[in-house]
Amino acid sequence: MWHQDKDGNVKILIVACGGKIDLDDSSDEIDNVMCLLLNGDTHTTNNAGQLKSARNGAASLVLDNGKSLWITGGSGVEDFTIDSTEYMKVASKASSTFASVDDDSERLINEQGPHLPLAGMEQHCLVKVGPEIAMLIGGCFRGISQLEDRPTVGKY
Repeated sequence: MWHQDKDGNVKILIVACGGKIDLDDSSDEIDNVMCLLLNGDTHTTNNAGQLKSARNGAASLVLDNGKSLWITGGSGVEDFTIDSTEYMKVASKASSTFASVDDDSERLINEQGPHLPLAGMEQHCLVKVGPEIAMLIGGCFRGISQLEDRPTVGKY
């Protein structure tokens, strides 16, 4: 993703959302809803927002000329599969989201996306093949009996 600051400088944003977090000294894991931004200048990360659903094994695709990230599928709490999608976008510093923010770090806002044709899509890949067309490729499909002999085509 990218963002243009108030001085007109373009900043490349490296975003990581969701996954699982291993707990120290334990075999337990917790599902993660955080989105982290990597600061390439300082080599640090900051928590920049949250997903609506904890997701592990989801896929993402950069949209809107690099201004938003579309996150699809995955498995969530207790490995239940997710058929929803969400968009993460850079929030405007003038928005109420930043009312209590003192630093100059970017923040992400979350919007609900369209539902996938069926639940159980995880560890897959998204590829943009046209202005409004993406192809979901590979991965694991829980509930494979739901799949039909023909692919489902949709727009994002």
